Amino acid sequence: MSLTSLLRSSGRAASSLPSRASCFAELEPRVMLSAGLGNPNNTIVDIDTTLGTITVELFDTVAPTTVSNFLSYVLDDRYDDTLIHRSVPTFVFQGGGFNYSQGVGAEAIDEFPAVPDEPSLPSVERTLSLARTSEADSGSNQWFINLTDNLELDNPDTQNGGFTVFGAVADDASWAVAQAIEALPVSNFFSAPFGELPYQTGQGWDGSSLNPPDAALVFIDDMTITRAGAAVPEPSSNAVDAAVEQLEDGSLIVSVPNTGGQPLEYRSTDGGATWQVRAVADDLTDGSPSEAVYTWSGSGSDRFTATMTDDGIALLRVSESGGETTARAFTIPGTGQLTGQLVGLQTNDGAAYLFAYSDSGDLFTVFESNQTPGGDLIFTVRNLSDDLTANSMTTPTLVDATAFVTPWGGLNLVGVDAGGDLWSVWFADGVDSDLWRADNLSDISGADPLTGGVSVYQTAWGGINITGTTAAGQVAAVWWNPWFGGMWEYTNISAAAGAPNVTADSVVAFSVRGQEFLNIVAIEQGSGDLIQIFWRPEQGEDGWQFRSAGAIVPGYSSLSGSLSVTVQADETVRISGYDAGDDVTLVSWAPGTDTWSLSNLTESATLGFLS
Repeated sequence: MSLTSLLRSSGRAASSLPSRASCFAELEPRVMLSAGLGNPNNTIVDIDTTLGTITVELFDTVAPTTVSNFLSYVLDDRYDDTLIHRSVPTFVFQGGGFNYSQGVGAEAIDEFPAVPDEPSLPSVERTLSLARTSEADSGSNQWFINLTDNLELDNPDTQNGGFTVFGAVADDASWAVAQAIEALPVSNFFSAPFGELPYQTGQGWDGSSLNPPDAALVFIDDMTITRAGAAVPEPSSNAVDAAVEQLEDGSLIVSVPNTGGQPLEYRSTDGGATWQVRAVADDLTDGSPSEAVYTWSGSGSDRFTATMTDDGIALLRVSESGGETTARAFTIPGTGQLTGQLVGLQTNDGAAYLFAYSDSGDLFTVFESNQTPGGDLIFTVRNLSDDLTANSMTTPTLVDATAFVTPWGGLNLVGVDAGGDLWSVWFADGVDSDLWRADNLSDISGADPLTGGVSVYQTAWGGINITGTTAAGQVAAVWWNPWFGGMWEYTNISAAAGAPNVTADSVVAFSVRGQEFLNIVAIEQGSGDLIQIFWRPEQGEDGWQFRSAGAIVPGYSSLSGSLSVTVQADETVRISGYDAGDDVTLVSWAPGTDTWSLSNLTESATLGFLS
């Protein structure tokens, strides 16, 4: 298709900017916000053009939706091989709209949905803005660089709210490339949006004929993210669980911290076939977040993400109603003294309990006491060390912990201390008092010292199995059945199954209740292979077996770091972790089959952010 025929049929002329003649109302000069150039939370992108590289710094926290939209095109390579299709010296040059090749012509790139305007910064020289039509909230893929101060574009009356500035040219060398593009001659041979088409002389085209050669035009060859900022969905490291869960609506969520420590969420609404990723909150609190994240579903459509910060436990609440998504963030009052690891559970009636230690070593729980959909949240902060002291019990200092609730409503925090002892801090209705208690399960069961990898699974018959690893990397379990009373048993499962040693932080355990299977999955030391250790009732007490799960997972190479597991309502098993390149990876197993599948979420997920 030629440029001319495309323009006559596409109806896209309205997507170009208004002419300078129509932009006459000048505003007072404004000062760039502090979140402008130099902010370490800003994403940096290299735009490789025919004339050189333009490095731009994006304003992730000032225009998060626009930045996320722009990055969705960058990460999907949609800007690669696109034209700088418009240049107006001393005004702007514009790109992001069209591919072109001689003999084929120009073709509009595929667009994501338009995004809302975020006009807050002035359209001064060197800034990067989102192009749109004369209608508000119509910007999508096209962008432009301001070649001078264009404050007339900021007039909310004449520009229907103004344009969104979402970045700026980052350095003088990049600005020199932008000025070189500005200095090129412009062809007026075509109609808009190609009526101001920049071209290079000496390349076999003088701007006055159809089908210009590719070499005469200015292309965006590639765009590359060179620094991930607050809006870039990039997991931080494999040192933190990539926590996987299934929501009430059937959606799958994998939560990790991003490179800035903020919550990052991968989501699938089609059973894991496709995924979207979003940075859940760019500015959850003013405190510096840690890599401790716990997520849960509340009443109605509410979902929550808690993270530990310098200021205490920060909470993000996301609600969906009538197609609208809203988010509110705040720090839970009374949690400023808490620090370090954050773990949580959700009770059988949906209330969340969070557990953390204070600077002085006391153990606290922070629990939700109001679950009204959309209503104000009320959290209670309780010092569990006070309870344990009243019960003449010692507060254990757990270095690796998890939490769970039993079918009969018992609340449990379990983990190992620095000496390798396994502890349970627990509460259950009907016990002697309304105080929490602590038991040293290693003392009760005679367990070998454990180093970590604490995971819990419960059986269809009410059994509780707490797994961990020994110093050598063997998987072991301290377990209890309802008919044991107060007694617990200990089994070295790796020895019973003849399984290889595993990395301590990789152990996850689960049961498939419909088939009464007991399963432990971990990463083998050295090889990175995925090991499945399993037991079935017909095998008897000593019938543990193992196999290499990696050998039956198509495309599997290796995993590293920590794992997380969820068993869906249909008993599909999802195990999340990181591959050798720190990409978030999901291994899935279908019930009743021996079929495993592997998904690299970091590579396959498309961007999707809060509106």
